[in-house]
Amino acid sequence: AKFQAVTALLFFDRRPSNAQLTVVEEDPVVRAIDEFLQKLSTNVALFNGLDVPRLERLVTGAERVNITKAKLFFNEGDTGYNFFILLKGQAIVEKKDGHEWAKLAELGPGETFGEMALIDGEPRSARIRALEDCVSLSFDGRKIDAAPDIAAVIYKNMAKLQVKRVRNSNRKTVAWAKQFADRML
Repeated sequence: AKFQAVTALLFFDRRPSNAQLTVVEEDPVVRAIDEFLQKLSTNVALFNGLDVPRLERLVTGAERVNITKAKLFFNEGDTGYNFFILLKGQAIVEKKDGHEWAKLAELGPGETFGEMALIDGEPRSARIRALEDCVSLSFDGRKIDAAPDIAAVIYKNMAKLQVKRVRNSNRKTVAWAKQFADRML
């Protein structure tokens, strides 16, 4: 209860700078906020290493985005300044291959996408399409960059995520090359 009370005070920034923290009776709203932050911190790799006050600052700057089935979060080639965390639903990552779209990956709750545009400033390299109705949070990279204590953690985690994706892609490429070589023999 003490953690939750402190979280609520910090989240809403209602504590005067000279005030002592006091434990207040647990509130259902406070409990819901704490549970949400706890889920984010444990289920979203991009947030590993963020303490509660920094996570609260980050989340308060986020925008909720609802996308209906078959609609796009963004298209390949779009300019992007934000990344997303999928909270509910399923989405697909697709890349244009000639006249068709090739599936690169499927995304579920807790997964992030769109962060590559924050790293290199280039247009979106793929599109993200909702496979069902989705709820997500959108985080503006410019706001993150304005908070160096948060940016350092987020960008480090983005680098880890990109390395993981490259390693996975390398394994798939090797498997594909082996299958191709076996067919040629």
